[in-house]
Amino acid sequence: MSQIAFSAPAAPLAPLRLTARGRLVLLALPLLMIVTVATLIIGAWLAPASASQTHLTGPGTGLEEVTVMEGDSLWGLAREFAPSQDTREVVSRIASLNADTGVLKPGQTLIVPSDAQD
Repeated sequence: MSQIAFSAPAAPLAPLRLTARGRLVLLALPLLMIVTVATLIIGAWLAPASASQTHLTGPGTGLEEVTVMEGDSLWGLAREFAPSQDTREVVSRIASLNADTGVLKPGQTLIVPSDAQD
């Protein structure tokens, strides 16, 4: 028969000692993870759904979607689509309806106020 040899039990391990930095990491890391997960959950809950966005343009809204052509200007578009209104006010409204109207580029789409009643 074979004999099984048992070794003497190992010396007990010394107690774990943490520095101040180690205690800070052990406290801050789980807390940071909890705050991150909570922020993501709250952000997902409060974010608007893309499918529920309403259309700004269309019949009865007084707004039209226009594609900018070569040589167009805000002033010209305002006079073309809302000739009965003050052109300066229409230009201001076009600027407020469209985020980036600093420089018009051909092919760019703008929302403009219109006099047309559909």
